[in-house]
Amino acid sequence: MTSSATSTLSSSVLRRIDIKIKPYMESDDGVAAWQIFNTIIPLILCSIAICNLTGHLTLESVALTPLLFTLIILLLSRSFSLMHDCGHHSLFRSKTSNRIAAFTLGLVHAMPHHPWSRGHAFHYKHNGNWNRYRGPSALTTLREYKTRNIYSQFIYQFLRHPLMHLPGGFYYLVVKPRAALLLGLIELIYKAVANGIRELSKGKIFNILSFISNHKSSFFYTKEEV
Repeated sequence: MTSSATSTLSSSVLRRIDIKIKPYMESDDGVAAWQIFNTIIPLILCSIAICNLTGHLTLESVALTPLLFTLIILLLSRSFSLMHDCGHHSLFRSKTSNRIAAFTLGLVHAMPHHPWSRGHAFHYKHNGNWNRYRGPSALTTLREYKTRNIYSQFIYQFLRHPLMHLPGGFYYLVVKPRAALLLGLIELIYKAVANGIRELSKGKIFNILSFISNHKSSFFYTKEEV
């Protein structure tokens, strides 16, 4: 087969592939809303059912509770995936719709979406750039590792052991975002009070709404963004 024929065939194959995936490359508000609806409603129903079943120890509750628990885990996983897509502004067409949906899904997970999405976006943007980002495990080079003392080397190996993935994931998804929310709120209140007192002492009116809209928490962004 000649090179021109190969090129023509390759182009033809690529065009066919592009046609097949093109419908999935664009956001669709109707599909997005339906995906959220058919995830959240079953999740609510399963949660209500498991609350009613676990109120009394019966054969029915023993049989159905594990099934409902499994369904809740699967639905929460799907809900988290939808929240993830909102963070990339790819689920809905508009940025505002994605933010509203992400905030709502964050309430479902009891997980503040904004600080998590900022760190996740930084991961996507700089993954592979060793000078800016060394992965979620904060890896180091062999040369840097050898300069550490024995205690530091042990801690480094211990925290990056495969068995630490479970507690590490728990910290990343459960502890870290909630700690960021709590610390961020404390910081916001502290700075709002401090700025309010400063403005009032100068005889000026403190615009709390303007302050909140312009406030940039040191806990909601990566160090490079602040």
